Amino acid sequence: LMVPGLYKATYAASAEKTGGTNRQQVDAQLELNGNLIFGSLAHAYMRNSTNENKGTANGLCLFDANAGDVLTMVVSLASTPTGGDIVATENRAANVVIEYMGPKRGTITVSP
Repeated sequence: LMVPGLYKATYAASAEKTGGTNRQQVDAQLELNGNLIFGSLAHAYMRNSTNENKGTANGLCLFDANAGDVLTMVVSLASTPTGGDIVATENRAANVVIEYMGPKRGTITVSP
């Protein structure tokens, strides 16, 4: 990111289960400089059947960033595939749209 400020990221990652019978969950999350952005975890659930073998994890989050910060989307399986389970991200099926919203907002503190 080139300008410090408040950003909105809208993101999605699609995956397809092509083998095995166990149910799988795919997670997508955003990281800023290698650290998880709180509230950015999104899930997709799939199993090996005709209508439910594809899933898309969709998310939207707001975050403050500094100039030079690096935003990364990480896609992973929630559990280790077993028994011939095969899950793969689909070609050209991941995207992140980043919008500059304005100056940084800082931390919100909630008191009891």
